[in-house]
Amino acid sequence: MGAAGNSAAVTVPENCLGNAATTARRPRMKRFILSFFAAITLVFASGCPSQLEKDTQALQGTWKADSREKPLLFTFAGNQVTVTDGDAVDTTTYTLLAETPSRIVMKVPQRFATVGDAQGIYSIEGDALKLCLSHQSFPAEFKDDEAREIQLIVLQRVKP
Repeated sequence: MGAAGNSAAVTVPENCLGNAATTARRPRMKRFILSFFAAITLVFASGCPSQLEKDTQALQGTWKADSREKPLLFTFAGNQVTVTDGDAVDTTTYTLLAETPSRIVMKVPQRFATVGDAQGIYSIEGDALKLCLSHQSFPAEFKDDEAREIQLIVLQRVKP
């Protein structure tokens, strides 16, 4: 048979087409669904700070380790940290990583460039900050380990 003789009509069951009322509701339902998902996206995208943003905000200010012979202070301002260890003062940058446990990487000041960046884990509980730092790899737990050169530092927030 040729193309001219093949003109069979296609019939679609009436329940697939819907009636006039169903067809009229479809655009409204589509708009509702799109509006709903747009609203949810805006709430989650702009209104809720991430855990890293919350932690960065919680770190801001000065923290002091009381259990040392000479004063040890960490002062966080924005993405910078100033470490005061006795008479030595160094300012560098830090980055928080979205990992579990919470991780921090501190750039090492130029005078310590041979040891590499300090990698660590941190915990903020109210006015207490625990830092566990190493120059080799991220520590797995909050524990001193001289053999692996891991140092645990417990600090208290200095009240303004």
